[in-house]
Amino acid sequence: MNPIEFEQWMDREVHDQRLTPAQRDDLLEQKAFFENQYPNLQVSLRGKVVGFARGQLYSGNTVHEVLDTVKNDKENRGRMLYFEPIGFDII
Repeated sequence: MNPIEFEQWMDREVHDQRLTPAQRDDLLEQKAFFENQYPNLQVSLRGKVVGFARGQLYSGNTVHEVLDTVKNDKENRGRMLYFEPIGFDII
C-alpha cells in the first residue's frame, strides 16, 4: 500500500466512524516517524517488530511484545501506535 492509499484508507476509517480525526492524524504522524527512521531501522532492528507512539520508538520480537510495552507506558494512553515488521516481506 503506498502512502496515498494508506491516507485514503485512514480517511475512510474516519468517514465510517471507526477512527476519530484526531486518531487518524496521530496514526499518520507516527507512520511519518517510522518512514523517516526506516533506513536506520532496516540495519539496527532487522527481524524485529518496530512501532512508534508519541514519536517514541518501540521494538520487540513480536507484535504482542510491542503492544504490551506501549500499553504499559501510561503516557501512551489514548495515543495511536503505528508498527511494522522490519526485514520481512509483507504479502
